[in-house]
Amino acid sequence: MNKRICVAVYFTQGWCYSVDSWLEHFLASAKGFQGSLIVSTDFSDECDEKFKMIKARCEVAGWTAYNVKSSGVEDSQKAYKEDAQLIIARIQQKAFSMARELDADLFWSIESDILVPPNALKVLLQALEFDDEYYGIAMVTYPNGQFLGGRGSPNHPIAEDCKQDERIIPAELKKEIKKREEKSKELFDKRQKPTEKELKEWEELDQKVRSC
Repeated sequence: MNKRICVAVYFTQGWCYSVDSWLEHFLASAKGFQGSLIVSTDFSDECDEKFKMIKARCEVAGWTAYNVKSSGVEDSQKAYKEDAQLIIARIQQKAFSMARELDADLFWSIESDILVPPNALKVLLQALEFDDEYYGIAMVTYPNGQFLGGRGSPNHPIAEDCKQDERIIPAELKKEIKKREEKSKELFDKRQKPTEKELKEWEELDQKVRSC
């Protein structure tokens, strides 16, 4: 039986800049499939224009696009703080409700600044088929501009936005960094762990580096 696929994306006026690239990546991943795309936005003219473009491109690709709007949302909040998160939750909830109205079997949520790989939808569906469809949720990883996924450490599973060699670091601070590297190697060779005092000092050192 063919399952009804529903995809949702969410953005307000301040995030319209990412929509064109988002759409190119989504359409590449959606090639060969059909379904519904819910675009959840504010009431701004900019969002209206983006939705018109999305709808036209989706119709050619065999997808039906719907626009749901939320009032009282704007972009003045600081990113990742509670007020901003509440706005994201509101416009996402609008899309979730619409997906239920469409009686979708499968729902794929993609934020508007995520550029999914061209095989993303296929991989998600294959993941859900695994083990006789035992799992109800699938997630696909993606590389972003800096590919932060593969350069983490035990202290920073997700790597910093800027690597150390991309920063302008004073000579004295470089000496402290080198001293820490030598001490870390010594501890590793002896199969020992740093002390609480060393860990605190190293965290303070990281703070200094991040300020550069």
